Amino acid sequence: MRAPLYVAAAGLGAVIAVLGDEPSWLAAVAALIVFPLAAAAADRRSRPGRRQRQAPLLPAGLAALAGGLLVALLIRLALAAPGWITDSAVACGGISTGAQRLILFSAAAVFLLAATPVVITLFELATRLRAGRPEDASAVPLRFYPLAVAASGLALIAAGYVTNC
Repeated sequence: MRAPLYVAAAGLGAVIAVLGDEPSWLAAVAALIVFPLAAAAADRRSRPGRRQRQAPLLPAGLAALAGGLLVALLIRLALAAPGWITDSAVACGGISTGAQRLILFSAAAVFLLAATPVVITLFELATRLRAGRPEDASAVPLRFYPLAVAASGLALIAAGYVTNC
């Protein structure tokens, strides 16, 4: 029963990310903060040498909810970024549409790559939901999460810079 709840939490996060014409930035900021904390708590409590052989459902579920939201938001941004090209930025002395296109497609690629550490962490936590030998579990790769957040933030800044006057 634990795995379906985990998957449902990740799905709910993804649904929250795609609701509405514009993403909920309040939910996105909350997910940016909650995801690493919840994933680290679930990881810490299910490491080898601990009595608990499973990741606790509450922190793992919170990580799934926040992670699902982050992954869906990053995919949403990656799909939308190429459409942000504006002729008005060129008219007011900004960079050409060709340069905008290059930067926006690069930003889309960065958004997709930034989802990778979150997806890997979610899969690793999912393996810890079932009872088993914690010695077989590898550490949750949260060390790449700050790099993904920084890279996607810089991609958003670059996209905003090239599409505004």
